[in-house]
Amino acid sequence: RGRLFNERKAPCAGPFADGGEFRGIVILQMPKDKVAAEFESDPFVKHGLLKIELYDWMVPKGLFTYEWNDKTGMMKGTMGWVKSGPGVETLKGEELNKAMAVHINHNLDLMRSGEAGLVGPAGAKNELGRGFYLFLTDDQEKIKSINEKDPLLKSGYFVMEMKTVWMGEGLFKKLAQ
Repeated sequence: RGRLFNERKAPCAGPFADGGEFRGIVILQMPKDKVAAEFESDPFVKHGLLKIELYDWMVPKGLFTYEWNDKTGMMKGTMGWVKSGPGVETLKGEELNKAMAVHINHNLDLMRSGEAGLVGPAGAKNELGRGFYLFLTDDQEKIKSINEKDPLLKSGYFVMEMKTVWMGEGLFKKLAQ
């Protein structure tokens, strides 16, 4: 638990389990132009060992608990991001509109059920993905099974990349019905 969490600016942060090019995530609740100042004193950023990349993410309000207590521990979750897939040209018009409605409701259901802490579209076009998911499990087979219920993932309209991430347990509220 760090300064940004205690100041209610970063409800969730953690390293990816496998390292790699992307080392971890910090979910921030602040204007983009304020982010750089928050990391000026970070020695890893200051000395060029880590680089901050910003991605806008639109998610429902009020899902963070900011409650850390004696029972809160670390857990493995999964960060997922979706990109256009090989089937992106297969759905058009009314068929795409119907699939998109099911996709959106499916994502809301993931947050209502507690299977995902956060799901939402990218706030701006970027090279990483069109939308982001923070699943509250590291069981990627289970996530693949969940994704089979989403017509945009099942059809290949979107493809999902995933990385296991360490994060605080119990930091998300379920989305209200």
